[in-house]
Amino acid sequence: MDKDVKTHSKPHNKVSWKECSGETTSFWKDGWVGGAPLCLQFPRLFSIATDKDVKVRELRVREGNMWVWKWLWRRRLFVWEDDLLGLLVEVVDSWVVREDVDRCMVVEARR
Repeated sequence: MDKDVKTHSKPHNKVSWKECSGETTSFWKDGWVGGAPLCLQFPRLFSIATDKDVKVRELRVREGNMWVWKWLWRRRLFVWEDDLLGLLVEVVDSWVVREDVDRCMVVEARR
């Protein structure tokens, strides 16, 4: 787990957030979205990822005025793996990632 991840919660407005460094936080191995690391939530996708140690900032890139995820797989995904990827995207996109020079702030509105 990234030692720089700090979790905060404000129950009165039902918002929680985590502060972490996008440069040092592992996309797959650190629990930066929710509790469990994504490698445990999506073991099949983790097993075919080309870089199991990729950092959040390396996978999330700016294209024009939009942020996009740049997935890198060892091979083409099977149809059922595309469905898993859709679930992964829902998980990571349910968090709002705000970046500045020194850190990323991840914010989730609880349902």
